[in-house]
Parts: sequence; structure tokens; C-alpha cells
Amino acid sequence: MWLDWTLDPSVQYTDAYLTSGSVISTSFISYPGPSLSTGSLRLNNTANVSLSGDHSVAILPPTGESFWLTFQGQHFGHYAEAVTVSYSDENGTSFACVTTPIISGDLHGSISDSRVICRTAQLEPSATYFFTVVVGGQTSAQGLDELIFPGLPSVVSVAGCVTERDGGTFDCNTAGGQTITIQGTNFWEGMVCTPPLGSCSDVM
Repeated sequence: MWLDWTLDPSVQYTDAYLTSGSVISTSFISYPGPSLSTGSLRLNNTANVSLSGDHSVAILPPTGESFWLTFQGQHFGHYAEAVTVSYSDENGTSFACVTTPIISGDLHGSISDSRVICRTAQLEPSATYFFTVVVGGQTSAQGLDELIFPGLPSVVSVAGCVTERDGGTFDCNTAGGQTITIQGTNFWEGMVCTPPLGSCSDVM
């Protein structure tokens, strides 16, 4: 005698035992654990994503905002509530990447069996992160794709007026119209310059 049935995709990826009435049998169904596809990390915004060898390197703008990201893999299932995504730095500090539904009312819109979409929750400056996925208690190997947060912008020196000293510029024209050069680190296209008085225009 045998029994055929269709597996419910809501079953989590642990061992599922067959039952007959109230007696649990010793037979079971085992699901494979999740795995991440190298080179699949993408950012759903203007962040810079490049390939280094066979893996993706995503560099976030130094704004401190959270970002949506997508990556591919296997055996994620179809239910966001069964999936936990985290990203860890080289020191093992770990943060959650939230698999919030993308469309209101779509409880499972951020997960498919081969794709995860999640939103970063927290980032520490000057860090490189790697992703891990847990489905039904089974943990993937850490992915090779890199998420880099370079840190907030920092100004080192300002130049462009009559006198330059100690990283500053002096005797500037009170009528305005001078081109000021700001040197520093972690600058990003689209950033806004705000001087103590007035405003900057034509930021390059």
C-alpha cells in the first residue's frame, strides 16, 4: 500500500515526518538547506555594484540610509516569515536584513525559492559585510558577495581663496562667486555642500 500527496510549500525546511493516525512513523522527508549564488548581489537603487573576479561588490552611498537589495540562491522557499537574512562584518558583528513585503498586502512578495529581497537595517562605517540565510533552522554557508559601507563623508581641507593655511582658506570674496575646492574622503555623486553662511551652487 502507498500514499501519494502534494507537499504544502508552507512546510518549513526541517525534517517532515510521515504520520498514520496518531502514530509517528520513522520515515521522513528531508529538505535541502539554503545556499547563496556568488555574483548575484544587486542593489535596488543607484549604489555602485561591480564584479571582482566571480563575486559582486556593492558600494553603498555614505548617507547612512537603509537600502533594498536582491540576491539569488537556492532552496529559500516561498514564505518570508520562514526566512531570516543577516549580514556580518569581518569581526562577526551581525545585523538583520529585513524581508519586509514589497507590495502592501502581499505577504510573500520578498521571497521566492531562488531569490531574496531585503532591506538593510543598520550599517557601521568603514565595514564590509557578507550575507547568510537561515530557512527553517538550516543555515547557508556565508556568501562571497560583498556589501561595503565606506562611512560618512569627511572634509580634510578647503582651498580657493587668497590664503591657504592649516587646511583652511582665508580672505575669500564677500561678493561670492569663487570656486572652492573641498578635499576629503567618502564623497559621493549627488552630495550637498552646506557652508556656514549661504549655500553652494554647481557642486562638482
